[in-house]
Amino acid sequence: MGVPDSCTIDDISHTMLVEFIVFKTGQVGKVKMLKGSPCMEKELIRIIEMSSGMWIPGRQNNAFVNCYKKNPLIIHIGTQ
Repeated sequence: MGVPDSCTIDDISHTMLVEFIVFKTGQVGKVKMLKGSPCMEKELIRIIEMSSGMWIPGRQNNAFVNCYKKNPLIIHIGTQ
């Protein structure tokens, strides 16, 4: 994970909430951060978009459908 230089340890040592759509194909789109450090937003969106195609879409009446997902991402970065 690439941590931007503008982020401090305090900025990124907590839970962030990301919302996105999982399409019928398993691809993701419309990714946005709902809660968390603004300095990490681009990197979190990049991580979710990298996983596109690996998600299981929602099902309704035994058919795949587009669905919204909200996922927490917990970031722990320490100095060692």
